[in-house]
Amino acid sequence: MGAILLSLRQYEPALLMCEKAVALEPTNARFLAIYANVVLHLDRQDEAQTRLQEAEEFATTYGGYWAVYSSLYTRRGEYDQALTMIKKAIELDDDDPFAWECMGELLLALEEYEKALSVIEHALEIRPHDFCLQELKAKSLRGTGRESEAEEIERAVQSRLAEQLALLNHAQDADE
Repeated sequence: MGAILLSLRQYEPALLMCEKAVALEPTNARFLAIYANVVLHLDRQDEAQTRLQEAEEFATTYGGYWAVYSSLYTRRGEYDQALTMIKKAIELDDDDPFAWECMGELLLALEEYEKALSVIEHALEIRPHDFCLQELKAKSLRGTGRESEAEEIERAVQSRLAEQLALLNHAQDADE
């Protein structure tokens, strides 16, 4: 549930779900990586790094762990470190769209828009309806000067995001 809430940009509820999940399974690599990713999206980089360091003994064979580390380094502008981390993530699981998303984020930060677009389109083949990937595709397109395509994607994402949030709210209301 934390990953779903994260994808819907519901960071505070995602954090609560991750805290509960990690409390139940403190050595679950996926839970620990998602938790660190949520904290990172809340722009708490130091806490994200602490969470990743705490997870190291359990998570180093999980590609998502290294992908979150890559995202952290990309946000900090430490691109060589980010590249090292994302290569580890992809080596462990080259079918993980999140790893490719993080590679796309890195390439966008480096203003390698065509390469980013290629990587993001690969990730979209794996997970075609992912909001974050769609937004990264729009950024890549914008970087290549394809404004109208970028705007079309952004409008579609906003519409689908609103629909998904309405469904989530309806489901929460039904549970109460």
